[in-house]
Amino acid sequence: MDTEPTPAPIIGSQYQAGDIAWTLTCTALVWLMIPGIGYFYSGMARSKNALSLIMLSCCSVAVVSVQVTSTKSVQVGANCSPT
Repeated sequence: MDTEPTPAPIIGSQYQAGDIAWTLTCTALVWLMIPGIGYFYSGMARSKNALSLIMLSCCSVAVVSVQVTSTKSVQVGANCSPT
């Protein structure tokens, strides 16, 4: 009964650098695409509503960023193991 406890895995050791780079690249491309969607929406609306539609599209980035950040802290806790 002299067994040593296994050490906890290092958090983040299961991720490959290429996976993280690809995820960040896709995130940056989506963030660049969101103002374009705002311009598209404002082109279909009346001219007095154009700025509000662009701002609505850009504010969605802030809302989604807060949601992702808050759910990641719930999903990945200090005692979670990757397997």
